[in-house]
Amino acid sequence: MTNPEVADALINGFNNFRIQFNTFSHSANIRFEKMQWHEQRRAIQQRMELHEFAIDSLAKMLQTQIDFGKIDWDAVSRIFVTSYLDDSWLPMAISFHNAIIRQAFAYKGLQHIISIPSFSEFKQPVSIYQVTNNLYDTLAKALKNFELKVGFIHFERETQLLVKKIETDVSEKVLGLVFHKNLFFRNKQAYAVGKIQGATRAFPITIAMQVSEAGASIKGLLLDEESIKNIFSFSRSYFLVNSESPCGTVNFLLSVMPSKPRAQLLINLGYQDLGKELLLQNMYRKMQSSDAKFTHAPGIAGMVMFVFYHPASNYVFKVVRGNIKPPKNTTEKEVFQKYRFVAEHDRVGRLADVQNFKNLALPEKWFDTQLKNELLAGAPASVGLESGYLIFRTVFIERKLEPLNLYLQHHSDQENKEVILDYGKAIKEMAYTNIFPGDLLIKNFGVTTNKKIVFYDYDEVVPLSDCTFRVLRKPRYDEEEYFAEYQDVVLENDIFPEELLKFLLPEGPLRDTFLENYPELFSVDFWNEWKEFHLKGAFIDLHPYNANITPDD
Repeated sequence: MTNPEVADALINGFNNFRIQFNTFSHSANIRFEKMQWHEQRRAIQQRMELHEFAIDSLAKMLQTQIDFGKIDWDAVSRIFVTSYLDDSWLPMAISFHNAIIRQAFAYKGLQHIISIPSFSEFKQPVSIYQVTNNLYDTLAKALKNFELKVGFIHFERETQLLVKKIETDVSEKVLGLVFHKNLFFRNKQAYAVGKIQGATRAFPITIAMQVSEAGASIKGLLLDEESIKNIFSFSRSYFLVNSESPCGTVNFLLSVMPSKPRAQLLINLGYQDLGKELLLQNMYRKMQSSDAKFTHAPGIAGMVMFVFYHPASNYVFKVVRGNIKPPKNTTEKEVFQKYRFVAEHDRVGRLADVQNFKNLALPEKWFDTQLKNELLAGAPASVGLESGYLIFRTVFIERKLEPLNLYLQHHSDQENKEVILDYGKAIKEMAYTNIFPGDLLIKNFGVTTNKKIVFYDYDEVVPLSDCTFRVLRKPRYDEEEYFAEYQDVVLENDIFPEELLKFLLPEGPLRDTFLENYPELFSVDFWNEWKEFHLKGAFIDLHPYNANITPDD
C-alpha cells in the first residue's frame, strides 16, 4: 500500500465509524419516548462493540498488508489530519488514528502518535435564554425546546416547583439560563444539563426527567456540582447524547463540573478512543517527570490478576495471570468475558469503569525490577519485552481506590460503620440490577474519596439470574453429616446465603452492625425474589439523584 492508500484506509475507516456511532445517539430520544429501555441499553452495548470492531479490523489490516518501515508515517498523518482540519470531530479522528497505530505496531508506532489539539476552539452546542419577563416563562420555553414527542403530565406544576427551588437555593437573581441543546440519555432517565446565570457568577443546574405511559415528568433538580458529578460518575454506565460538536459538549460539561476529568467525561459520553488517549497522555506526562516506578498495588495480591500502579497516577493496571491456580477455576477468556459483561451492564454507581488497552507499550525503566520479572514470568502470553519496552498484549486500566479492608484499619469507628453500611447497600443495589459479585470479600471493594463503596474485582461476577440460591441442609443428628448420602452436590453458581456472613467480615462490632442492618442478605428469599424479577425481564433504574420534584409538593 502507498502512503495515500494507507491514509485513505484510515479516513474511510473513521468516516464509517462516525456514521454508525451517530445512529445510536440520534435515535436515543425515540427509544426514551417509546420506553424502549432494553433497546436503549443495547444501543450502548452496540456502540462499544463498534469501537472495538473498527479499531481491531483496521489494526489487523495494517499489520498484514503493509511493511511498517516502508511507509512515510509523517506523510500519512498529514493527509489524515488535513481531512479533518475544519471538522468538529478532529480530536476524535486523531484518537482513532492513534489507537490503531498503538494497537497495530506497539512501541514502533509511538513516534507517530499525533498530539491531541486544544479543545478551546470548539463551539459549545448550547441554547441561551435571557430572563426577560419571569423565570417561569424562560424555564418553560427551555424545557419545551427539547421537543420531546410525549407531553408532560404536570408541566405547569412541575415547572413552578423548579422555579421555587431555584429561587430558594440560588443566592443571586437569575438573569438567564444556558442549556446543552440536547438531552443526555441513560436507562430510564433524560437529563437537561446547564447553567444558571446570576448577577456575578454562574450556577450549575441539571433537570432529571422520566417518561411513563401517562407521559413525561420531571423528577429531580440538581443545583450543585457534586450532585451532578455523581450522575457522570466513573462507576455509572455511559450516556447517549446527540452532539454536533462532541468536544464542545465536553467543554460545556466542564464549565458545569470544573473538577471532573476531561478524559472521564469523554468516556462517559461514549468517546472511548479519545478518552483513553487523553488518559494515556496524562499518565505519560506524569510518569516522565517522576522518579517513581510501577510497583504492586496496595492490598492483598489477587490470584487471577497482577495489579500494579505508578505512584504518579491515580489508576491501577491489571493483567491476567498466565497460570491461574486453584481454588480459582477460570481462564483468561472467561475473565475477559466477565469484564465485558460489567462494561455493558448498568453499573448503578457500584462498579468501577475499566478500559481495555491492547498492545500498550510502556518503557521498561518505569518498572520496579521485581514487578517486571513477575509480569514477564507470570503472564508470558500477555506481557513481553522488546527494545526497552514492556508490551502488554492486553491490559485493563481502572481508577485506583483504597481497598475496603485497608480503609477499615486506619479510620475511626464511626467512619468504619458508615462505609460498612454502604457496603451492604452496594451489594443490594447490584442485586437490583442483576449482578452477583461472586467474591464478596471486602478486599474486592474500594472506597472512593466521597466514602462510597465501589466493587472492582470482576473475575467471578455472574448475572444474579444465573445463580441458584439454596438453604443448607441441617443434619437430623450429629453423625448424619458424615454419611455419604447426606452430602449435597454443589454445582457452579450454587449460593448458600446463610454462609455469606462468615466470608464478609470477621467477628466483631462491624459484623454485628452489618447483620443488624442487612439480615435479608443472608436469606434465600431475598435473592430468589430478585432472581425471579430479572428472569421476567423486568427493568429497574435506581436514581443517581434525589427525586425532589413531585406535583404533590
